[in-house]
Amino acid sequence: MDEWMTKELVIQALDQAYHLQRPRGEVLHHSDRGSRYASREY
Repeated sequence: MDEWMTKELVIQALDQAYHLQRPRGEVLHHSDRGSRYASREY
């Protein structure tokens, strides 16, 4: 974790969770719609 929640940190956390859970099929993701989740990279 970090002192600030940046878009890079959010993307890293989502990527890590995805690879740890290894979901099969489609994935539905809900965010709080914060500015980090609105970035092009996300």
